[in-house]
Amino acid sequence: MIISADRAVCRLGIGGVPDGRGYAALTRAIECDATLAAAWVNRAILAFGNGEVDAAISDLTEALNLGDDPVIRYNRAVAHQHGRRWQQAIDDFTQALLLDPGGAEEILIRRAACHREPGQTEEARRDLDEHTSLRTA
Repeated sequence: MIISADRAVCRLGIGGVPDGRGYAALTRAIECDATLAAAWVNRAILAFGNGEVDAAISDLTEALNLGDDPVIRYNRAVAHQHGRRWQQAIDDFTQALLLDPGGAEEILIRRAACHREPGQTEEARRDLDEHTSLRTA
């Protein structure tokens, strides 16, 4: 039986809270076809929403192994940020910025925060200065 990623995402409970069936359906979809990047990403979203940061990172990594994408890269950076993995978050934010410079404002703010946490104040300041220059341009 083939289960589409779209069908699995529709199995969320009221208010977007996972009822478990969506996650299970996405898992079945991945078992049927591990090349469904959308299934990996949507399962990561459910895991992240459930506070399972490591599972979200793992699923987003699987999706990225299928092809680099700035949105997936950004989402994995956010997951790393929530997991307090500053350097991994910085690396993913940097790659997302290279892949899609159009998203620079949000990326630079988040990357600056990741630089600030381990005390990389000069790098944080550079990101904030670049963010400011984009807003005034």
